Amino acid sequence: MSVKALNPRRLPPPGQAATEFFGETVEKFISYFDSAGELEAPNKNAGNFRVSKGVTVDLVVLNGSQRRPVVACVVETPLGEEDKLPKRTADFGHLVFTFKAALAGPYRIQLEYGPVVASQSGAAANNEDRVIGEKDAEASASRSPASVIIVEPSLSINGVALKQESISLQTVLSRCLGPFSGWKRMFTQTAELGYNVIHFTPLQALGESGSCYSIADQLHISDFFLEDKSLTGERGLEGDSSGAGQAAPGAVMALRRAASSDIVGLEELQAIIRMMETDLGLLSTIDLVLNHTASNSPWLQDHPDSG
Repeated sequence: MSVKALNPRRLPPPGQAATEFFGETVEKFISYFDSAGELEAPNKNAGNFRVSKGVTVDLVVLNGSQRRPVVACVVETPLGEEDKLPKRTADFGHLVFTFKAALAGPYRIQLEYGPVVASQSGAAANNEDRVIGEKDAEASASRSPASVIIVEPSLSINGVALKQESISLQTVLSRCLGPFSGWKRMFTQTAELGYNVIHFTPLQALGESGSCYSIADQLHISDFFLEDKSLTGERGLEGDSSGAGQAAPGAVMALRRAASSDIVGLEELQAIIRMMETDLGLLSTIDLVLNHTASNSPWLQDHPDSG
């Protein structure tokens, strides 16, 4: 007797997970462009809609809905790069563009139009790609107003998914935390209060002003966090730690920085971030400050325009 006869409804056997029997569920959504070339949405102030990373969205242009022939659907990624979505023609001449993002962030979606070419009956072409050569189409192409699809980041704590609306975040001034060796004690209380994400101000070496966002060395972690020898295996920093929390660089750390092509302190930081997630259930996020350079930053000698 066949397996199908024993299981006519194709249900998973007892004890077998449904995903093992049916396979993984694929999330797929569909959205339509209106007559103005924008994706339909009730509230466009915060993007047309939000989707999880990896989800597929079919963007449909109904045949006859646009005043000009649609030749492409252009997407601008969060990094500012442009690409054209894969296209297929569905039943009744509807155009379907497939959107699937692997990178979280906002995506700008625009329809690209070709020139209107009269048909033999005198009617304007609609969704068909009746354009006169690629050069003519490129020269006369125009785009619809931009629609925005927001792709949510895929977050998890120790393998358990964390939805964006479940984030409970606490911002800390990094320079007030002291060396990495004391972070577990401090953040244990934070985790007990129900927070699950810690937002740090920059951890790189600060400039002479002491501002949290005035960076002297973009490529190395501040010695201030590495001064404890239990983490570094080296003699700690010496000198006055006044001046908005910045300690004077020690000789050992200066030699380590000079001899290394890697980011000094990155291994220690990785260990702390890993501990915070595995032991305390806390994720970490940090500000990237690439345009605030301290007046005493060495790279100003090569790039004075960055000051």
